Amino acid sequence: AAKFQCSLVPFGAADSFSNCISPVTYGTNAGSATPVQQTASSGLGPLADGAYTFKVKATGAAGTSFAAGYGFTIDTVAPVVTINSAPTSPSNDNTPSFSFSANKLGTLFQCSLSTGLDAFQFCNSPLKGTDAAGNVTTVSKALVIDTVAPTVTASPAGGAFTAPQSVVLTASEPATIFYTTDGTTPTATSTSGPSPVTVNIASSATLQYFGKDAAGNAGAVASQKYQIGNVTITGNPTTLTNRNTPTFTFTDTKPGATFTCSLVLQTAADSFSPCSSPKTYAAQPDGAYRFVAKDNAGSTAQFLFTIDTTPPVVTFTSNPANPLQSTTANFGFTSNEAGTTFQCSFGPQAAPDAFAACTSPVTESNLADGSYVFKVKGTDLAGNTSAPNAYFFNVSAVLAQPTVTAPVASLTGLTTATTGTTAVTTSAGPITASTNQVPVTISWTGTGCQSGATNCNIDQYVLEQQINGAGFGAPITLPAANATSVTLNLKPSPSNQPSAATNYQFKVQAVDKQGHVSTFAVSPSFQVPDTDNSFNSSFNGTWSGVNISSAFGGSVQESATANSTAQPSNAAPATSLALVSTVGPDRGKAQIKIDGQIVATVDLYAPTQATAQLVWSINGLAPGVNHNIQIVATGTKNTAASAAKVDYDAILAVH
Repeated sequence: AAKFQCSLVPFGAADSFSNCISPVTYGTNAGSATPVQQTASSGLGPLADGAYTFKVKATGAAGTSFAAGYGFTIDTVAPVVTINSAPTSPSNDNTPSFSFSANKLGTLFQCSLSTGLDAFQFCNSPLKGTDAAGNVTTVSKALVIDTVAPTVTASPAGGAFTAPQSVVLTASEPATIFYTTDGTTPTATSTSGPSPVTVNIASSATLQYFGKDAAGNAGAVASQKYQIGNVTITGNPTTLTNRNTPTFTFTDTKPGATFTCSLVLQTAADSFSPCSSPKTYAAQPDGAYRFVAKDNAGSTAQFLFTIDTTPPVVTFTSNPANPLQSTTANFGFTSNEAGTTFQCSFGPQAAPDAFAACTSPVTESNLADGSYVFKVKGTDLAGNTSAPNAYFFNVSAVLAQPTVTAPVASLTGLTTATTGTTAVTTSAGPITASTNQVPVTISWTGTGCQSGATNCNIDQYVLEQQINGAGFGAPITLPAANATSVTLNLKPSPSNQPSAATNYQFKVQAVDKQGHVSTFAVSPSFQVPDTDNSFNSSFNGTWSGVNISSAFGGSVQESATANSTAQPSNAAPATSLALVSTVGPDRGKAQIKIDGQIVATVDLYAPTQATAQLVWSINGLAPGVNHNIQIVATGTKNTAASAAKVDYDAILAVH
C-alpha cells in the first residue's frame, strides 16, 4: 500500500512534508503560528486567518508521485458594514433611502426595514453583510417616520380684553412654534420657541402662528385677533424694516374718537401730538422704535419695531491664490450681521454678472486657464443688500516661461481715441506740451502663465531707453513694479529740421514671481515730430496769428470763422497724432478730420485758460502709411463760452 506525506504551510512558504494518513487535521501549538498535524489527544489550537497551501504526495512500489496541491484562505473575521447615509430621525419622508458599504470586496448584503422582527432580503447597497467566507455582520439604524404636522392652540383665544394678555401657544406634540404680531405671515425665520410659547399682547394685534415638529412637518398658519382696550393699530411696518418713513393706521371702538400719537426710540419717554389715521412720519435714523396711538378716553395701542437701512458688510475669509495653479478655486465669506443671506456670481472677468443664492464656502471646479472674478453680496434681515465684494484672479494650472510684448509709444490727450473703436478716454488734465518735452506713453503687456492672461504671475518689469543709438541706459522707474505703462517726457523733433531729429528706442523684460526672466522685447526706433503753426502748415479761411508766450512755440493761429481749416502742409507716416491747442472761457468747438474723414468734435471751452494743451489724440494708425490731420473751426461754442475761437498751435506725431 502507498504511504503519504503531507505539507500545510502559509502561502508562499517552503513546503514542510511529514508522514500522514487520510483524513489529516491541522492546528497550531500554543504560542506558534506554524501548522502541525493534530491527533485526538494533541489539543491544538486553530490556524490563524490567512492564505495556505496544502500538498500531498504518495510513495509506492513504483516510486514517489508528484505532489498534488490545494490553495485556500481562512477568514474568520466578519465584514465591517457601514451605513453611509440615512434619513434623519424622525423624518417625514415615507420613502426612505439608505446607502452602505463594507470593507471587504465581494460582500453580499441583506436589508431589513421593519417595525418589529427583522425581515432580511438581499439588497445592493445595505444592512446585513456576508463576506465570501460566510462571516455575517448586521448593522442597524433606528428610524421614526412621522408625516403628521402638529396643531397649535392659543390660550386665551382671541377676543376683546380690557388689559394686556399673556397668550400661551401649545403644540399637539413636541415642536417649535413660529409666530408674528405685526400682520405678516410667519415663516421659518420668524420669532420662535419650543412649545409651549408665551406671547405678550400689550395692545390690539393679530397673532399668527404655526408649529413645526422634529420630522420637519409644518402645520397650517392659524391666527387669533386680540382687542386690547378701544384702540387698534390696523396697519404698521414689519417689526424689522428698511423703510425709514413708517406709516401707521389705527381705529377706535368709540365713534368720533380723536387721537394723539408718539413715535420715539424705545429707550425714550413717549412724546404725544395730535394725529389722525393714516399717520406717516418723516425719515427716521436707524434704531429700535415705539409707536403709541392714544384716544381721547386714554385707551392706547403700541407697536414696537426696528428701522435698519444699513447694508451688511461682506468680507472674504478665504480665497484662492493669484495666479491659481489648480483647476479648483475655494471661497469663504461672512457678514457683520447675523442672518445675512448671500448671492454669488462667478465667471470670466469679461462675462456679465450672474448672481444666485449661495452659502459659504463656495467651490468652483474644472477651471480652464484664464482670468476670473468671484463676486458676493449680502442681504440682511431688513432687506438691505450690500454692494458686491469682488475677487479677481487668474488660473494657470501650468506656469509658463514669462513673455513680454515690445513697447509701443502713444500720445495721450484730454480726449484720446483709438482706431478701430468708437470708445474714447478722457482726462481732467492739464496735459501740456512744449518744444522741449512732450508726454509720451510707453506701454507693453506680459504674462507668466500658460493662459496668457495679462500680468499673470508677473512680479516686475525692467524698462530701458536708448537715445540716438547711444546704448540702453539704467532701468526706468515705473509707477509700480508690475505696471504695464509709463508716461515719459520726450523731446520732440521739428518737422522742418529732419536732420536734427531725436530717435528713441525702448526695450522691456518680464520677471515672474519665481524669478524667471523673459528675453528683452525691443521696440522699433521712433521720433516725436512736431509741426508748429509757424512752419509747414497750410490755412484756409480766416486765421490770425497771435503771440502767446506760453503756447507750444510762442504763438498760435486763431479763428472763429466757420469752416476755416488748418493742417500740416504734407501728410507723413505716423502711428499717433495729436492737436495742441488752447482751452479757455472764450474757446469754441473744432472738428477734427483724419485723412479727410471727420472723426471727432472737440469742445475747447474751459472756465480757466490753459495753453499748449494736448486737447485730442488718436493712436493705432496704420504704420508706414502717410496720415494727415485737419482742424476745422465750426463757429459754434458751448453755451458757457463767451466766444467760438479755435487755436491751431501745433500738431504732434509718433513716427
